[in-house]
Amino acid sequence: NNLNEKTIRIINSQNFIHLNFDLNKIEKLDTKMFYEAFKLNFLYLKSNRINKIEEDTFLNMKALFELDLSQNFIGKLEEFTFKNLVRLKYLNLSSN
Repeated sequence: NNLNEKTIRIINSQNFIHLNFDLNKIEKLDTKMFYEAFKLNFLYLKSNRINKIEEDTFLNMKALFELDLSQNFIGKLEEFTFKNLVRLKYLNLSSN
């Protein structure tokens, strides 16, 4: 697949509950990517090229239940990266 950061911003303006961006070429998650994803429950970003996640990327995602960031290139996370994910039950960061 060839989704990138700009494509996600366009998709983000919809009221999706489940998004699967596995196996793409996403390199960075910034604060604007999911800014309006209030209803999103499931987000899958497995097997991309993610190496940076800005601290407020998930700021408005209070409904998120499951997040898969496995098989990327994440080497460091900011202390409060996931602080607003109050409903999060599953987080996969394996193979980073």
